[in-house]
Amino acid sequence: MPLKSLLITLSLLIACQASADAKPAIKVHRYASAPYAWNTNSYWLESSSGIVIIDAQLLRSDAQYFAAMIKANGKPVLGAFLTHPHPDHIAGFTELRKVLGEFPIYTTQLVKETAKTNYQQFVNSSFAKHFGEDRITEVTVPENLVKPEMRIGNMIFQIKEMGPGESPDHIVIYQPDLKALFVGDITMNHHPAYFGEGRPMMIIAQLNKLKAQFSDAEFVYSGHGDPQRTSVFDQQIAYIEAFIAEVKNARAKPDALDENGRLTAANRKALSKKIAGMYPQLSYFGYLPQVITEWNVYGAEASLMETQRQ
Repeated sequence: MPLKSLLITLSLLIACQASADAKPAIKVHRYASAPYAWNTNSYWLESSSGIVIIDAQLLRSDAQYFAAMIKANGKPVLGAFLTHPHPDHIAGFTELRKVLGEFPIYTTQLVKETAKTNYQQFVNSSFAKHFGEDRITEVTVPENLVKPEMRIGNMIFQIKEMGPGESPDHIVIYQPDLKALFVGDITMNHHPAYFGEGRPMMIIAQLNKLKAQFSDAEFVYSGHGDPQRTSVFDQQIAYIEAFIAEVKNARAKPDALDENGRLTAANRKALSKKIAGMYPQLSYFGYLPQVITEWNVYGAEASLMETQRQ
């Protein structure tokens, strides 16, 4: 083979290998709702092959705005992840599919089995009714299950099933090229952690797992609040531990508890006001700080009482 032809062949082989090894250019975009709808984040990752969505908003209007932004991009939606089954993350998929067409949605087996029943409880609640016509009444249940590693288009995702914590089940999604970890509501940057469902110690365990298993992550994208560095894990742990300590101390005081073994209504409200005052820098979704804090007091008490029964 002449030297010139050999050099051309080698150059082509090197170029092909470089192309195969090249990381896709990926952009992260965010849509955030107003405090009225819980400052909920939805994300979409864009590459040359298309778009992958993470979570889908609560209200019809937010989901429609979100869908319009994606549609304006002009690229196909290749798939979506649902991090957990709370209404502000699952509801909008119904509207997204109306605007963007069909695309696969991935989640866990437990979420797939319980999403419809759980969402119907929300729709029938007095809390949901004040959203009026902006409330989405029919939920889209994800049909597909996540796998530990998934390729969607030319994007690679590592999925970790985290089990119960802030919600009954949860996944996190890691995009290694960006060193970006999408954690749903396991963290809430600039907002109080939510453990009103009674699992604060499970959230702490989840946060410690994230620290250990994703030590190379650089950016954390939460379900609420701005993107943050991984220092948010320790910030969230410190908040929950300090909160539980305050509840434990309040319960130990004379005449603190009612006949059911919980803080009396007056004591719970006083404690909620005190704890909220300890964190004036946090945003409380447009509610009075002590309202959200009281939900967490209730959850922390449930956890402490369960530990005592064991």
